[in-house]
Amino acid sequence: MTIRNFIKSTLMLTLLFTSSASFAQKQAIAKKTPVERTPAERAENQAKWMKLNLATTDDQNKKAYEVILDFAKKISDIHTSTAADKKAQTKQAIENKNTALKSILTAEQFQKYMKHTADLQQINKKSMVKDRIPVKH
Repeated sequence: MTIRNFIKSTLMLTLLFTSSASFAQKQAIAKKTPVERTPAERAENQAKWMKLNLATTDDQNKKAYEVILDFAKKISDIHTSTAADKKAQTKQAIENKNTALKSILTAEQFQKYMKHTADLQQINKKSMVKDRIPVKH
């Protein structure tokens, strides 16, 4: 084996290992559940969804991102708190977010957003029921 072939082989192996490690890392990030994502990651994903599915303008998207980021931070704080009224706090945070988004989005965009939110809630309810462990009586 010549030195040139040895260097090529070494470079190819290095490239292969580097790219596969990068791919694995990207897959690990993509597999995070919403709870595992940071508030910023959740806000960014929702803003991207709005851009693609609601055709929001850059200004709308920037404002919506800020509203969603604030909401995601509040929800994270609520989930880590020991408050007895977590459900009421969550409901209030959702109402505040929706009120803010309603003032940013057009009526049609907001309607599509609310339908998407309702669809996700139904999916989550079904998966929660499916994942529930049966209780023996």
